[in-house]
Amino acid sequence: MSERKEKIVYLEILRVIAIFGVVLCHTENFGVHHYVETANAVNYWFGIFLASVVQYCIPLFFMISGAVLLDRQESIGYVYRHRVLRMAVVTVLVSLLQYVWNYRGHLDSMDFKGYLRLLYEGNVSGPIWFLFAYLSLLMVLPFLQRLVKAIPEGSWFLYLLTAWILLNDVLAIPDYFLGWNHTRLELPILEQYVLAAVMGYYVEHRSGEEFLRKRNLLILSGSSVFLTLISMWVNNHTLSGSRYVTMGYLFSVVYALTIFALVRFFCRRRNMPERLARLVCFAGAGTFGTYLMEPQLRECFYPTYRALAPVIHAYPAAFVWVGICVLAGILVSNLLKRVPGLGKLI
Repeated sequence: MSERKEKIVYLEILRVIAIFGVVLCHTENFGVHHYVETANAVNYWFGIFLASVVQYCIPLFFMISGAVLLDRQESIGYVYRHRVLRMAVVTVLVSLLQYVWNYRGHLDSMDFKGYLRLLYEGNVSGPIWFLFAYLSLLMVLPFLQRLVKAIPEGSWFLYLLTAWILLNDVLAIPDYFLGWNHTRLELPILEQYVLAAVMGYYVEHRSGEEFLRKRNLLILSGSSVFLTLISMWVNNHTLSGSRYVTMGYLFSVVYALTIFALVRFFCRRRNMPERLARLVCFAGAGTFGTYLMEPQLRECFYPTYRALAPVIHAYPAAFVWVGICVLAGILVSNLLKRVPGLGKLI
């Protein structure tokens, strides 16, 4: 298999891993946060672990985008015509469909002005916020495409990652336990998803052999384990209200970077059979569409969870539920891609 083919396959594998994490994140107390309700010690600590790491998913999506998009040189006009416009259309259409879905059975209660307000605020449904975040990234894409190429050394990328983790993650721990407001120090050039996109570009295009060496991967993996233990400790002390969700997000960029580097390493070291590679690419092509219909998929297949949970316990049942949702979403998305016009949007 050619090097180009390997790159495509490894990115498609990452997309599938990311969409699985997205759906799992949205299972709430039925799945990812079931530990707040269980009296079983094993389930409790497994849930603490899961809540600590599963939010790798959105940063991982942005790392994939960075690896694909930041190595290009596109004009502002091209980006707005071919990327921003497409994503804006998708956002409006999906928001409208979500709005109608939420009012099914009560269509007479729908209010167009109310829909426009929810669309403007990005509050039609939970997953819509990602589309606004991605649109925001696309709006600065021409600038980032030129900025990352002006950074002369790979160490500068790692400096940005380290500084971001220190200011946004590490300092959040004493903030919470001391009851202080978070520091006003920040890296104004980097939102988290810009950082994730930049790191995806760095790993794929500027790191050379750095993330293909076993020693470096072991250091990165060990760092992720250490940070997971910290996050689990924090989560164990933040079960009131919704803070446990926030603290579960502490080191998600590091986890995403670890997953990104490890999958890339194994795909570069192993030749995947051509038939399996085509299957992986088929699955990856359906992940964006799966995200767009993810609330409906969870609702439609929720009876599967209800039937399995008393038999195989909540977490295994949640994994089966999520797996079925992802599989169905991939199949439906690839089918919709064959529809003229619609296929270019998803």
